[in-house]
Amino acid sequence: MGVAGAAAATETLILAFLVGALLGLVQLAWRGQLFARFGRVLRFLAGQVVPGVKKVPLLKEGESFTMQYFGTAICLATLATLWDLRSGGIAALLGAG
Repeated sequence: MGVAGAAAATETLILAFLVGALLGLVQLAWRGQLFARFGRVLRFLAGQVVPGVKKVPLLKEGESFTMQYFGTAICLATLATLWDLRSGGIAALLGAG
């Protein structure tokens, strides 16, 4: 069957984080910024880790971080957890059932 109590709450939190991350990637792709942002993050990380590589800021001048509300992600995660409690669907998909 499914899980209950603290395990269900933990599952909901993890699913909300994953759904939120997926929604963020979809949002960047919709705006046509996905690969540009990935490249900038990789250049930023290389500048922090590899000696001699020029450090670049994470955002260009005039840009700001994209605000994403997690209400939709939390709602979808809660529905997925309720579905899992009823049918064991997520546990079956992951082979943990």
